[in-house]
Amino acid sequence: MSDNKGLKLLIFSLTFSGLLSTTSGIVLNSMDIKPTKNKINVKVVEKQVSRIKTNIPVLKELEVEVNEPISVDVKEYIDNLDDIDHSVLRDFKLDTSLVNLTQPGKYTYTISYDGKKYTGNVVVKEKEKKTISLQIKSLKFKLNEEIPTDVKQYVDTELTEEMLKAITLDISKVNNKVAGDYQYTISYDNQVYTGIVNIYEEQPIQVINSVTYTIKYVCGSNSETVKKTIKTKEQSFLLEKSDLVFSDKFTNCEKEIDENKTNYTFPLTVNDGVVLTVYYKEKK
Repeated sequence: MSDNKGLKLLIFSLTFSGLLSTTSGIVLNSMDIKPTKNKINVKVVEKQVSRIKTNIPVLKELEVEVNEPISVDVKEYIDNLDDIDHSVLRDFKLDTSLVNLTQPGKYTYTISYDGKKYTGNVVVKEKEKKTISLQIKSLKFKLNEEIPTDVKQYVDTELTEEMLKAITLDISKVNNKVAGDYQYTISYDNQVYTGIVNIYEEQPIQVINSVTYTIKYVCGSNSETVKKTIKTKEQSFLLEKSDLVFSDKFTNCEKEIDENKTNYTFPLTVNDGVVLTVYYKEKK
């Protein structure tokens, strides 16, 4: 309590004497006020800086296949298109006259602007070949028949005109004068395919004849008639004794031919339409 009184007397004295300045008052006043904590929010604002347009093109190196068209749009040739002011793009002049699209190689093109020329490259490449495996046929021709030279007859794969120009057929080893198997080859895309040609001799047509005959079997008072047809290359055939039929109903006869009544000698030549009569011996 005594300390506070002393302080007040000091202030009063200084004020009275004219020695208390504004600064001293602030200092003395702050000594009498308790400090407080204040929270300060700081917001950082990033200012977006627009990109500077250079209008100096960086040109691409382009690749195309032989006989493929190239673009006439100048934007397709500029690698740093974002650095170019679009309002001046119409003043960019593209020149591709030195690019030969019919021959593989590396060619230059230019873009002119504001009195300056910028040079880029166009690489013309060979067309990429698709790998195609050919399916080869095995062929048969008659003896002395002319051997075809059309590649399509030897290949079971659909061929384009371009492929046909690149295929080589070799049938030099095929001899159509002698029956046998021969190899032929087809060369395409650095591959050689081998097939077989069979030369065969045509066999003469064999005429097949039908010989129809009738046999009447007799056993005493019983009889049975059998009619048959035989396929043969000849106009007749040989009838063996074993070819004869003995009916089950011939109970009164033996299975032996009665040669006194049957006037045939076996084997017997039989022609078409013949009617024979065979007698069996009766049991005693």
